Order: sequence, then structure tokens, then C-alpha cells
Amino acid sequence: MYHLGIPTTRAATLVSSATVAMNHTLPNMSTLQEPAAVVSRLAPTLLRFGSFQVCNTMDKDSKRQGPSAGLGREVLQKLLDFTIEQHFPSVWAQHNGGDLMRAAAEGAGIAAKQGMYLEFYREVVLRTAALAACWNAFGFVHGNLNTENMSIIGLTLNHEACGFMECYDPEFVANVDDECGRYAFRCQAEVCRWNCEKLAEALMTENVLPSQCLQELEKFWNEYERCYGGMMRLKLGLLGLDEPLDEQLVHDLLLVMEQTGADFTDTFHSLSMIPLPALKDTIETDGNATGPQDKETTDGGFLHHVLPSLPSPQHLAASIAPGVSVEDIHMLLMTFRTDPRILKSFGTNAARLQVQLERAKRAQALSVLSEEEKRAEDVSKWS
Repeated sequence: MYHLGIPTTRAATLVSSATVAMNHTLPNMSTLQEPAAVVSRLAPTLLRFGSFQVCNTMDKDSKRQGPSAGLGREVLQKLLDFTIEQHFPSVWAQHNGGDLMRAAAEGAGIAAKQGMYLEFYREVVLRTAALAACWNAFGFVHGNLNTENMSIIGLTLNHEACGFMECYDPEFVANVDDECGRYAFRCQAEVCRWNCEKLAEALMTENVLPSQCLQELEKFWNEYERCYGGMMRLKLGLLGLDEPLDEQLVHDLLLVMEQTGADFTDTFHSLSMIPLPALKDTIETDGNATGPQDKETTDGGFLHHVLPSLPSPQHLAASIAPGVSVEDIHMLLMTFRTDPRILKSFGTNAARLQVQLERAKRAQALSVLSEEEKRAEDVSKWS
């Protein structure tokens, strides 16, 4: 990940042992015995969003509170001052953090530092949005995005239940325990933003951070779209000015990849192999575009590279089929109409069930499709 340019902690050592651990990683959930091991990872800091939730007051739903509830002004101030001085030096320097600490100690109180705290939170939001954009641009999926796995400086933490997509699937989950798809590929950025909101709530404990910090959340999507759009344009070789149709082009490409089961990384690799046409072959002396008309040269040989890698209809059907039957999904949807709270106990909701229903129907249609029929459809979609 580091060499892809994705902000991440670095692996320093991997120590294996003779101790055997039981792991449920196989598709049929059978037990797999693996050697126990310890990975040590390095980072400028391992402070995370959850570190700032230690002063959370009692939650009305979970009936839980942080271990330092009631000490927000004391504990959070010290933690914020340390974090900003050590890991956000530009914010510290911009606001003259040392002077603010002295002013607060001399009677100005926490109000003297709230501007600096607000700037710190804004930077965390922007870094987190940029990180989510990197993940999505490279097809990376984090399988456990709770606040304990969100780095305060915008790094990828906890690589245990993570992975890169193969066949492009917005519903892909990297964690076998994530049965409801909370951390599916399409949800990664939204969950990151939600975690930023939880961080804001923690920092607003006892008014340590002013309530207007929630307005900074509005910057999340703008920064995400800017970073994600820029990376996807680079992957497609769109090096000119940002054009209005670029976003639609990316959307259409991902849609065809999903429909045909194309490998996310291999598709971009195949696109990179298309030779650029010589200038004399594309522009006549009068300035009119020409170019060869045969299919092999108009697509640059792309179909020759991508078609053999596309899955069979049966393989694609198996990869998108939900873990429950269509009948069970219909039963759960009927249950939702009776008592919506029941679905929450199953870790799902009506919208998620509807997505699973559509995937089940598509899997059924693919399962009766011949390989020749799918190949013809694939050629049509990519042409």
C-alpha cells in the first residue's frame, strides 16, 4: 500500500510461532489451522479516533460511557494539545500553540484554544476524506472501520480484515463476519465520514470543541470527490483540464466492469497496454480526425486483453449471490413491514435487503446463461 501512495502504517517485523490458532477463513466457514504470528507496525503515531472517545458521556442507546467520562475538559485538552503539537505542527505554528497554552493557564480558559482545535479537526476531516478516496481508487476495502481503526493522522490502520477487490463489485466485503455489508466497498467513504462525525461528538464533550465543528463535515465530500476524481482521471490518462464528462466516463466504466465481472486492477492494466496512435495516423493536414477503422486497432487491442479474463456466468453468479435465499429475503422484508426494529437485530435494513434481492435475481439469471451468450453480452457492453 505504501508504494501505491496510500497512507498507511508500515510493517516492521513478522514473527511466527509453533502455536496453532483456529481461523474461519474458508468460504464454507470450515475451520482452518494457521500458525500464530505477531506483526509489529510502525507509524508516527497510533492515536486513533477512539482515543478521543475516552471522555464520552453515557450513550442513551448502548448505555455505555468512556472510561474517563466527566473529565473531558482536563483529559481532552491535554490530548489535543499533545496531538497538535507533535503531529500537526503547521496548525500548532499557525495558531501559536505555545502562547495559547500560556493564555489558557493564565485565565483565558479553553476558549483561547478552540480556534486551534477547530483547525485541527478540519485537517483530520480532509485527511480522512483523502484516505477514503485512495482506498476507492485502488479497489481497497477495509473490513472493520470502527473508530478504533481510524487513524487521527489519516493512515490505514489494522490490515487484518482488509483486501483488494478482484472482480469489481460495489457490494464486496473483505471481512467474512460483515454479513450485513456495513463496510462494503461502496460504503467505505460514507463510514469514514460517519466516524468523523463521531469524533466531532467526542470533541464537543463539555464544550472542548465548539459546535460549529460539525460544519466542517461538509468539506468531507468535496475533498473526497476532488481526490478520487483526480486519481481516477490519472488512471485513465486524462491529463488535461478537468472536463464535466470525466465523472460520467468513470461511472460508465465501473458500471460495465460490474456488469461483466471484470477484475478491477486488471482492467486498468489492460487499458494501460493500449498504444497511443501516432499523430500522423489521427490528424490529417486539414485538422480532421481520421484513424483506422478495423476493430482491433480502434480499441487498441483492449478487448483482446480483457475478454479472456472475464468470469464465466456461473462463476460470476456464485460471486454475487447473497448468503440467503430469495424466499428468506422476502420473508425478512415482510417482517420489516410488521416491525422494522426486528431487522436491526439481524444487523440489516430494508434498503440493504432490497439490494440483496436484486443480486439474488441477477445471480439466478446468470446461472442459466451459457458462456457463449455471456461472451456476446460482454463484447457488446465493452464495445
